Amino acid sequence: HTPYSVYRNPSSGKRAVVVANYDENGEIETDVRLDNYSGTFITATPEQQEPKESSGRVTILPRSAVVLMGR
Repeated sequence: HTPYSVYRNPSSGKRAVVVANYDENGEIETDVRLDNYSGTFITATPEQQEPKESSGRVTILPRSAVVLMGR
C-alpha cells in the first residue's frame, strides 16, 4: 500500500513507518514489515493517540494515518 514513509533515527538506528489512507470512504488494512526487524511495533493514530502494541497488522480509517514505531 502507498503512500507510506520510513524514518530512521541516525543515532539509534530505530525506525518508524507512517502509512496514510487518503480514501474518503473506505478503511484499509495493511501489514507493515521492516527489513532486518522481527519485533513488535508501538502504534498511534489521530483517533487512538494512546500508544498500543501491534504485530504490524493495522486498520487505517478513511482520511487518516498510523505511525508504527519499532521497539
